[in-house]
Amino acid sequence: LDFGVAKMLDPGIEDATPVTRAEMRIMTIDYAAPEQIRGEPVTTATDVYGLGALLYELLAGRRPFSVHGGSRPSLERAILDHDPELPSLAAAKSEALPDGDLDKIVLKAMAKEPAQRYASAEELARDIERYLAGEPVIARKPSVSYRLGKFVRRNRLATGATIVSVLLLAGLGATMLFQSRRVARERDLARAEQERANRVVALLVDLFSRANPENTPGGSDLTIGEFLKKVESTV
Repeated sequence: LDFGVAKMLDPGIEDATPVTRAEMRIMTIDYAAPEQIRGEPVTTATDVYGLGALLYELLAGRRPFSVHGGSRPSLERAILDHDPELPSLAAAKSEALPDGDLDKIVLKAMAKEPAQRYASAEELARDIERYLAGEPVIARKPSVSYRLGKFVRRNRLATGATIVSVLLLAGLGATMLFQSRRVARERDLARAEQERANRVVALLVDLFSRANPENTPGGSDLTIGEFLKKVESTV
């Protein structure tokens, strides 16, 4: 009766008139969809709503609108005008739900408008299976970060190995860069020392040549002090 797939008939009535007339609205109010309360036609979307209410109770440990009181009028008004508290919040005092996917699945199944719910109970079941498999659910808006997070959680070992490999490659690259720069600095220092040594040798050869009387007249008059000053200024 709650899911709209059965009718109560009174066998004592000769014309077998259904007892479930519109004004009677036979249903369990805690699991009734808004369209049932309004007396509108019952469709597959109504079944989806009832399944969503059952899933809510399984997750949260209480019925969706029990916080609004137990009287039928208050429950009807709450179902028509309010959204149920998120299952994750309702269950916070007992057992925390792992993430927001289950909240999204329940809220989509219990949407006020039938067109916003899952198209069928099978579609709802498939989304729950996606959640259990760690895959993105259709009840949640797709985003790169959401899909990436789901992929990482499904492939923890492979992702961990990839991250370690990337870190090792990055460390190896940094080490090679450091070593290459060190080698370049040492090469530049060696080159500078070589150039300095070449200048000193050239200066000494030039000074000794000029101090030689055979090459430079009066070269023998060059004192040791003048000689050393010329060397110092060059070095």
